[in-house]
Amino acid sequence: MDSVKRTQAYHVFMAFQLQEIYALLFLVDKKYSNYEKIEIETLDDVCLKGDGKILCQLKRVSAQDKRITNASLDLWKTIYNWISFLKDSMINASDDLMLIVECDADAKEEDFVLKLNVSNSYEEVEALYIELEKWYKQHYVTNVKEDSSSAITKYLNEIFKEENKEITKQVFKKFSFMENKENYFEKLNHLLKTDYEIPDSLIESLVDKTISWFKQNITNSRPISIDRSSYRNMIRKFIENNTLSAKLRSQKIVVEENDIKKVKSENPMFVQELLKVNAYDDELITAIDFFIKTDSNRKYYILTNQVDDDELAEFDDSLIYYWSNAKNEVCVKKDSILNKSKSLKTKCLMTERKLVGFVTPYYFTSGSYHILVNNRRVYWYLKELENED
Repeated sequence: MDSVKRTQAYHVFMAFQLQEIYALLFLVDKKYSNYEKIEIETLDDVCLKGDGKILCQLKRVSAQDKRITNASLDLWKTIYNWISFLKDSMINASDDLMLIVECDADAKEEDFVLKLNVSNSYEEVEALYIELEKWYKQHYVTNVKEDSSSAITKYLNEIFKEENKEITKQVFKKFSFMENKENYFEKLNHLLKTDYEIPDSLIESLVDKTISWFKQNITNSRPISIDRSSYRNMIRKFIENNTLSAKLRSQKIVVEENDIKKVKSENPMFVQELLKVNAYDDELITAIDFFIKTDSNRKYYILTNQVDDDELAEFDDSLIYYWSNAKNEVCVKKDSILNKSKSLKTKCLMTERKLVGFVTPYYFTSGSYHILVNNRRVYWYLKELENED
């Protein structure tokens, strides 16, 4: 436990119910990738659905009991429920059954759960049925050690009814048993790291994203049903976004001195606006540098299909929205028009926005504001205040 970094995502994860934790682990584990849908508390605690189904019953053994023994009520109740499902055609021959037990001690060689777990062939199941039926008759029929009205006796009576014999054997054959004492959060980290080709530097971000995505999907859904394809899309987009973010940050654009002189000599609108608020010469040079780089970036992103026109338009709209709020803030202050205009410019050029979730170069937001000013969509000098008394 000490090796786990206790991030906010860790605490969110550990607050999940046991069924939710296992549903998430099944979702992430590529071993179960042929099951497209994962449900919580429908047919069983967790149900995996694909060409067939896996019904998972989850049990926590008390610290006092330590393990699932032959006389554990949870064992026989689970088997009884699965027999009922088969009889009612809620599951069929292609489905599998899994009992997952959280316990403090390993199962012992004489425990039936281990024998059920390895009984696959018809002969093995037949021999095990005979052994378990003999044990049942000895302890619960002939030499009754338990109260005949107890819950475990009722379950055993149904399980070993002659009319249920073949169905009981089917359950024995399908039964698999898993003890799990692993740390859940460490296991999630391990699965994401080994099953997906993701750099170590992104693992923590992906764990956070996965837990956040999962929580969102289970919060407002009853019954809870998760499509694996939706999770795959989230993973794919996460990888694409982070790869793209790296590309956006790493694109190098060198602006020559002659380029800056050329733009300055043309006296574009964004330069005019900066001059109206008394921008220094060094500030003008920086603004032109950012303007050229950002304009080049935006054209490159479109050309290489890294973002589209609508996404850039959405980004620009967010800048205009921020500018409008900032303008409202500075306009109510008691100050000169020039100082208010300078404050508006500074607020906007100092902010940093993401492009549809991508981390862009440090100059991109400022450069985009200069482009918006150039296109007369925003401005710095608050001329409208001149008409106020």
